[in-house]
Amino acid sequence: MNKKLVSIIMPVYQAEKFLCDTINSVLAQTYSNWELILVDDGSTDSSGEICDTYARKDNRIKVVHQLNAGQASARNSGMDLAKGDYIGFLDNDDCYYPDTVRILESNIEDADADIAAGSYVARYENGKFIHNTHSGAVNVWNNYEAMKEFLIRESMDIYVWTKLYRKTFLDKYHIRFEVGRCDEDFLFNSQAFLYSSLTVMQDSPIYLYTIRDASTSRTFRDQQFLKYLEGTFYRVNEIEQMVVKHYSSLAYLAKRQKILYLFMILSVIVKHDRKKYANYYNEVITYLRKNKRQMLAERKYCGISFLGALLIIVMPSIIYFYFKRWKGYIC
Repeated sequence: MNKKLVSIIMPVYQAEKFLCDTINSVLAQTYSNWELILVDDGSTDSSGEICDTYARKDNRIKVVHQLNAGQASARNSGMDLAKGDYIGFLDNDDCYYPDTVRILESNIEDADADIAAGSYVARYENGKFIHNTHSGAVNVWNNYEAMKEFLIRESMDIYVWTKLYRKTFLDKYHIRFEVGRCDEDFLFNSQAFLYSSLTVMQDSPIYLYTIRDASTSRTFRDQQFLKYLEGTFYRVNEIEQMVVKHYSSLAYLAKRQKILYLFMILSVIVKHDRKKYANYYNEVITYLRKNKRQMLAERKYCGISFLGALLIIVMPSIIYFYFKRWKGYIC
């Protein structure tokens, strides 16, 4: 039986320190019928040269050099060039496990699904791992069930790099990354699960994600922070509207996601400058107060105590002192 071609798309930007390990993890795959599309997004270090060197040694590796336009644009460029039956994604500072492509390709073929998903293992730069238990269980879901699992976020994560997508499916529904938006993975997958016929999920580690101290998702300058606020508001509103329109019975889960993200926004605003971002601050407080019953009911999911939720409702002016100790995360 002929093995299907798998296109692996990797945006590359200022990654000279990590790039070789990442590319080598693809070269080490037990599944050999793949193409790796490296999209050099205007790197000013030696990343582009490293990509070209690998491409000269292995004709399965393709390189595109473009002006810096961001990760979403680079991924879209790779998708436009992909020749494979299936498309996967890899970040330039992470790694695949040796069986990643084999597992995902086998599962998506066996289930005749549009999407195959796996789990990831996270580690810090110092090599310390965050240990999670993986059952190895395999589940096949229709689009309603997949959307529900996606919103619950217990069985399946929001990231594109733990998944493989049927290319004809992505092309049919014009599913692409929204350029200039925060957390484009979430928006991409919400569209994918909306239209997918079947999704197969195997709870086995297939991706090694490295948490880096200098991550741009954790360090904000004013312009970045404003973009984060705008993008997050756009995302949560889009998801809520989409779910209400297509899966009204899942509206409570979409609202729970929105409450979670608004808690994140609030925690960052009060640590930055509440007055400077007063419009966003007021919008968050207004929404949370309006939905106070669900906020109180979902407080454990959001990682916030009853006291913290109560302060938002009755005394938001002192919420800074609470969020100073809050361990919630951001985009």
